[in-house]
Amino acid sequence: LIEQITALNKEGTTLSDRNVWDGRLAQEFRNRWPEINSALLKTKQELEELRARVQQINDDIMTAGGNR
Repeated sequence: LIEQITALNKEGTTLSDRNVWDGRLAQEFRNRWPEINSALLKTKQELEELRARVQQINDDIMTAGGNR
């Protein structure tokens, strides 16, 4: 999922360039892109934090169970 968010951000950044895409719909996209980009980056950060917490929980469980 994190890789997909990264790829989506890359595509959005490309599409927000007037030299790549222009017109009415492109302008609407560019107007919304900063908000969308910010939300995607926040989601990516939260997923990375969740992954780290889950990893720590798994490590704690394995340690408590004597598997390490």
